[in-house]
Amino acid sequence: MPVSPARAAALEILLRVERERSYASELLHSASLAKLSSRDHGLATELVMGVLRWQSLLDQRLADASSQKVERLDGEVLAALRLGMYQLQFLSRVPARAAIFESVELVKMARKRSAASFANAVLRKIAKEGAEDTFAKIGKSSDAISLAKTAAHPPWLVARWTERYGLEAARQICAHDQTVPATAIYIHGNRSNGGRSRDGQSRDDQSEAELAAAGVHLAPGRLLSAARRIIAGDVTGTRAYREGRISIQDEASQLVGLLASGGELILDCCAAPGSKTALLAGRNPRAKVIASELHPHRARLLQSLNRKLGKRRL
Repeated sequence: MPVSPARAAALEILLRVERERSYASELLHSASLAKLSSRDHGLATELVMGVLRWQSLLDQRLADASSQKVERLDGEVLAALRLGMYQLQFLSRVPARAAIFESVELVKMARKRSAASFANAVLRKIAKEGAEDTFAKIGKSSDAISLAKTAAHPPWLVARWTERYGLEAARQICAHDQTVPATAIYIHGNRSNGGRSRDGQSRDDQSEAELAAAGVHLAPGRLLSAARRIIAGDVTGTRAYREGRISIQDEASQLVGLLASGGELILDCCAAPGSKTALLAGRNPRAKVIASELHPHRARLLQSLNRKLGKRRL
């Protein structure tokens, strides 16, 4: 039985993130994944982002269940084990037998057949122990060290939060960090900027109608009137998304762009893919907006979005 396309794609992305320092968010929206169904793409996204979000915690449990040191495992074997572990720990809708079987098949697919029995034994042991209530453990952490370990956060960062804000606030920050955010979008040229189409209809109304016709259902933002939350549908498959007229951007990121507005000279560092840059440029038409990016291929993403929106050259 072949490995599911979603899990195969997730394994490939995790390996590239580890080996090439690639960006998961870019790989998940690359042309190579366009062939995936909406359902498979959603699962691949859940698996990749979930493993990266909880990686240190997953490795702790794998180390406890394994006779081999985690750092000595082949990259393909470790990535497959992390995928299996994440499903066993966090995806209750995935049967344990399916998570184990698919992860072992990923090991075989990666030409690491000699490690297949090892992977099977480790995941079965973890499945037998059962999933832990991680968020409950976060809420009961007695100090910064245990909190960092349970919440899969850098110890130095949790120690700083605990010192500055207290342990309870640090617990809440960590729990919020590890909660999957609702998918939100920003409509470029929306009514908050006075953007209107030729027939006088506001561009956000026009774009929302277009998205609705494509099966994408929206709800108002929780923090910002200009934001829209995705309730159902695949926004990445719409014409508005392909043309750059809408950006997937969580409300916190949109808020950063709003708070930074008002200057004559704005510098956006580490700016790719450019959604905040576009928001800043749209809200500050007379300002000079400089967007910088360390990696050339990510700088090209900035230029691509800039061209789609018809802004001045970045």
